[in-house]
Amino acid sequence: MSGYLNRVTDVANPADVNQKAYLLYAMAMAGQGDFYLPQMRAMVEQYRAKLANFGRAYLLLGMAEAGQSKQDSHMSQLLNDLATKVIPSANGNHWEDDKYPGTTHTDTRTTALVLDTLVRVDPSQPLIEETVRG
Repeated sequence: MSGYLNRVTDVANPADVNQKAYLLYAMAMAGQGDFYLPQMRAMVEQYRAKLANFGRAYLLLGMAEAGQSKQDSHMSQLLNDLATKVIPSANGNHWEDDKYPGTTHTDTRTTALVLDTLVRVDPSQPLIEETVRG
C-alpha cells in the first residue's frame, strides 16, 4: 500500500484525494500514523477544497490516530469544514457528498462516518446531539 500511496501521478492521471485520505487513515490504524502524518498534513494544505466530507472524516481519524488533537491547525480546519457542510433539518443533521463511482459511500454512510469522527475527535461538538437524533 505504501507504494500505491507514493506512486507518481500527473495531470492526466491524478490520484483520487478521497481514496488517498482513506488509505492514509488505514496506514495510521496499522501503526504507521507518525510516518504518514506529513502526507496527511499535505493533503489538508493542497487538496482541502477537493475533499468530500467522507475524505475529510478519514483524514481527521488518521491524524487523530497519529496523535494529533483537535487544537492542531490542520485538524481544526477539517473540523470547521465539516461544521460548515452540515445540512440541518427538522429530523436532525446530516452530510451529503457527490456520488463517486467505485465507492460504497451513500449520504447515510457519510453522515455515520462524520458522526463517528466527531465523537472520537471532538466529543463536545454541539453537532453530535442533533446528528444522533437524525
